[in-house]
Amino acid sequence: MEKLCLLKFALKDGMFSQLLDLELLPLSDGTFTSFQNSDKFAIYMSLPEHPAELLPGLRHRLLAQDVDSGILRKLHEVAGEGISLM
Repeated sequence: MEKLCLLKFALKDGMFSQLLDLELLPLSDGTFTSFQNSDKFAIYMSLPEHPAELLPGLRHRLLAQDVDSGILRKLHEVAGEGISLM
């Protein structure tokens, strides 16, 4: 819970590049990973038109969907800025 509170706070200012290397990215398997500028280990975001069920066995590489909707919106912005989510 503390990591999600820190993530929500860190996302408020829109300075997404400052998130690099912070292990605050929640995954659907209940763990957290760091924000990275690398395509080597991509994290996938499910969308209504592309649900998580299309990627079976990749819970460790899927963004958690059971977090605050404001956090999810901001994480979509982060991805749009080109910051890869390890």
